[in-house]
Amino acid sequence: MYVEDDPVQALLIKPLLEDESFAVVHVANGYEALDSLRRNQFDIVLTDYRMPNMDGITLIKEINSAQINLPIVILTAANDVSLAFAALDAGAADFITKDAESNYLDIIAPILMRALGKFELQRRADLLAEKLEEEKNLSHLTLDTLIQGVVVVDTEYQLQYCNQHFKDTFSVPADIAELQTDIESLGPLLQDNGVLSGASDAKAIADLLVRLLKGEQKRAEFELNNGRLYDIRSTRLDHTGFVLTFTDVTHQKQQMLALSRTIEWAPVAMIAVNSEGQIVLANNKACALCGYEKPELLNARLDKLLTEDARAGYPALMQSYFNAVSPQSVHNHFEMKLKGSGGKLIPVEISLSGIETFNEPRVLATIVDISHRKEAEAALRRAHELTQSIVDNSPFSIIATDVEGYILAASPALEALLLYNKDELVGQGNALQFHLKDELETRAAELSSELSENIMPCFSVLVEKANRGVVESQKWSYVRKDGSVVPVSLTVTLLRTEDDVVTGYLLVAYDITEQLRANERIQHIAHHDQLTGLPNRMLLQDRLSTSLKRIKRFGKQVGIMLLDLDRFKQINDSLGHAVGDELLIAMAQRMSSVVRESDTVSRLGGDEFVIILPDLSSVDDAVMICNKVVEAIRLPLTIGEHLLNVTTSVGLSVAPDHGMDMDALIKNADIAMYNAKQEGRDGFKLYSKSLTILKASGAEKD
Repeated sequence: MYVEDDPVQALLIKPLLEDESFAVVHVANGYEALDSLRRNQFDIVLTDYRMPNMDGITLIKEINSAQINLPIVILTAANDVSLAFAALDAGAADFITKDAESNYLDIIAPILMRALGKFELQRRADLLAEKLEEEKNLSHLTLDTLIQGVVVVDTEYQLQYCNQHFKDTFSVPADIAELQTDIESLGPLLQDNGVLSGASDAKAIADLLVRLLKGEQKRAEFELNNGRLYDIRSTRLDHTGFVLTFTDVTHQKQQMLALSRTIEWAPVAMIAVNSEGQIVLANNKACALCGYEKPELLNARLDKLLTEDARAGYPALMQSYFNAVSPQSVHNHFEMKLKGSGGKLIPVEISLSGIETFNEPRVLATIVDISHRKEAEAALRRAHELTQSIVDNSPFSIIATDVEGYILAASPALEALLLYNKDELVGQGNALQFHLKDELETRAAELSSELSENIMPCFSVLVEKANRGVVESQKWSYVRKDGSVVPVSLTVTLLRTEDDVVTGYLLVAYDITEQLRANERIQHIAHHDQLTGLPNRMLLQDRLSTSLKRIKRFGKQVGIMLLDLDRFKQINDSLGHAVGDELLIAMAQRMSSVVRESDTVSRLGGDEFVIILPDLSSVDDAVMICNKVVEAIRLPLTIGEHLLNVTTSVGLSVAPDHGMDMDALIKNADIAMYNAKQEGRDGFKLYSKSLTILKASGAEKD
C-alpha cells in the first residue's frame, strides 16, 4: 500500500515500484489507508509524512493500535530527519528522506525489500521462540506423566527440574521444587524418606549422587520407608547437564526372586555369566552335572569349566551377546565339552541367550547332557522327515539346491507355479533358469555397489546375502515353462550339515501378482480424481515439475491452461448434482480428446481443470490448443433429457515468462481466466502483467 496525498508524487513513485515487481495500491490519506488495511491483506506500507487530516506518524500509531502487523516505511523531507526518528520510535520499520535531486527514488524499492526481509526474520524469530517455549512446556508435561522420578541438573550440579512423580514420592519441599538449590539438598531429603545403599548420612548420599552423575558408579538402590525399592541411574544430556532417574523396581525385584527360585530347581542345568566372565548363577542341576558345590562355582571365572581349546574362543562369543543383549539373541544347540570336578570331560549341548537384570547384561547358558548320542541322531532323523513333509505340503514354491545352484529338490507348489514336472527339474535344471538375464545383470550391479565388491550376474546374485548371514525377501521375476513371467517374493537361506558346513541353499518363493496389482490400484487412486479419472493435484505437480526441468535442459516452453465451465453452478443447482457430475465427466473426455498425447488434463476440484502443455516451441502452439478446447466444450451436449450448451473461460500462462513453479503459473493463469470471463466468457486469455490489476474489479468467478 502506498499512502500519498500528492497525485504528482504518486504518479512518479507508483510506476517505479511496479517496474520492480511490486503490486501497488495507492490511497490518498490515512483514513483510506486504515479502511483498506482492515479489509485487505498487504505485505508492506509506504506512507508520506506530511498529509492533511492524519500525518504519517499518526497513521503508524493507528495501524499498530488496530493490531495490524506489517512493516511500515515513512517518506520524510530532507529537513525532517528528527521526524524520521520519531517515526521509528512509533514503530516504523525504516524511513526514506527526500532530496532535492530525487536521488531517493532509486533507493525506495531496495529499502522496501530490506524492511520486508527484516520483518520476515523477526516474525520467524518470534515463531521460533514461541515454539521453543511450547516444546519446553510440553516436555515438562510429558515428564510429569511418567511413573519414574526425574531430576535434571546442570553441569554445576544445580537443580533445573524435578517432575511430579519425584515430588510426590519424596515429599519435595517448596524450596527444592522451585529449583533454588543444588544437588546437596537431595541428601537430607532422601535420608528423611528412606535408605540409600552404600550411604549412611546426608553428605554420603549427596556424594554418591555426584558419583552417579560423573559416571563413577552405574546405579544405586534406594529403599523408601514404606518398603518400596527404587533404582537410581544417571544419564548425560550432551553438554548441558544430567538426568537422575528414580525407577520403582519393587515388582521387578520380587519377580527376580521368584525367577531365581524357579531357575534354582529347574530340571535343566543353567549357568549365568556377567561381563567380567564371572559365574553369577548356577542352579542345582548345573552343580550336579559339573560335580561342584554351589559356593565353588559362584563368583568363580567361567574358565573353571572350559577346556584349553574352548578358552581361546569363548571371550569373543560372550562379547557378541553383551554388545546386543535381547531375548532374541540366542545361539542354540552348539556342542562342546565342559571340564567338571576332577578334570572329568562332559559332552554337552548348550544354548546361549542374552538377558538383562536391573539393566545389567548377563549371558545365560542352558546346558543339556548329550551322552546318549544315538537318541539324538534318531531325533534328528525324525526332524528331517518332518521337514520333508512340510516341504511337500507347503503352499510356497520351494527349491533346494547344491552350492552351485543345481536343483536337488522341488516342492509340488513350485511345479504348479512354473508349469514344470518335478522330473524336469530335480537333477536336471539350475535355479538360474527361472530368472531373466537382464534382471540378473541389474541386481548384480546393485549388489556390487551395495557390498563394494564385484558380484557377477550368476547364481551368486541370489545367494550372496544368505552367505553373509542375511535372510531377506526380495522381488524377482520367475519365467514359467511357457515363457510367461510371474513376479515372486524370494527368500534364500543356507543349508548346513551338523558340522556347520554349507551344502546348498533353500529358495522359498510365492506369487505376488495380486499384491502388485493392489499396490498399482492404490497408487492410481492416490494420484487420480475419483469422478473423472483425470490426474489430481498431486500427480499434476509431479508432471509439471518434470516439464519445467525440461525447459532448463531443452530451452522450450510449458503452458498452463486454467479453465472452468461458465455458469456451471446454475446447471448444478437447477438440474442436480447427478447431471453436474455427468457434465464434468463428458467435459473431461472432450478436453482429453483434443489435446496432444504429451499434454496432461487434470481436475483440481469442482468444475476447475488444469491442462499442462509441455515442450511448446512457441506461444502460438498453446493458443491453438486453447482454441481447440474452447470449441470442443462449446459443442451441444445431451445428458438424459437435457440439451446443454456449455462454454468455458480459459486462462493461459507460459513458463518461463510467467513463472517457474506451479503456484505462480496457476495464479497467473487464474488472473487471465478472470479477464476472459470479464470479456464475455466462451474464450481464452493469455496472461500479461497488465492483467494483474484488472482481476480486483473483474467478473466474479463462476
